[in-house]
Amino acid sequence: MSNETWDLIDFLQRNYKIEFVKERSEYKTTLGGNVIAYAKSEVLAKDGLPLFDYFNESDNYVGGIHIELYNDIVKLGFDHDWFDSDTIGFF
Repeated sequence: MSNETWDLIDFLQRNYKIEFVKERSEYKTTLGGNVIAYAKSEVLAKDGLPLFDYFNESDNYVGGIHIELYNDIVKLGFDHDWFDSDTIGFF
């Protein structure tokens, strides 16, 4: 696993308290993305909105990710893709 992948996992756990985030190979799956997170966590952004909301199309979200988190993962050089409404991959 690359250092960038570990950096993203550490960043998500430390800064956003997302506990269920792992490197893809731990899931023994062919799903895309280097890092997979369970997106139904109750973790909230600073404004009190959920970090993940697959169905939300408001200005507060980009592709179902709160704009605050989305901007941070882009700065780290990652993007995302949903596998279903509960599971998200970062690549």
